[in-house]
Amino acid sequence: SSTPIEELFSSEVPNLRRGKWTPEEEEYTRQLVRHFNNGLLMIPDGTTLRAFLSSKLKCDRMRITKKFRGICYGRKFTACERDLSNLAQMASVEDELARLERHFEEQIKRGPGADEGSPASANSESYQPPPPP
Repeated sequence: SSTPIEELFSSEVPNLRRGKWTPEEEEYTRQLVRHFNNGLLMIPDGTTLRAFLSSKLKCDRMRITKKFRGICYGRKFTACERDLSNLAQMASVEDELARLERHFEEQIKRGPGADEGSPASANSESYQPPPPP
């Protein structure tokens, strides 16, 4: 049974992403994980990494699991102390993630193979997530 926090990030929505990972999706994911680990996101404490990623990437949780074997998906979010310095950093992080999300969504709209000349990094072995703090 899921908790109310998990329900906020439910992946049971239509039109979930499937298939290969684009370089844009991988970069967006890298930064989401980095900032999740550092506590610099405006999400509820206790949110699991897997639920958060599946929500942000609009994909089934199993797609996250398959891509990132060996990562602790059950890791729960804990926000950093909300002092003035961290709040400024959190605002900067939100801007950065919004930019990466737009770039990722533009790539989705262009469709697969739109950047034929770019290096494909879609296999699992090429992705190295940031280490936990």
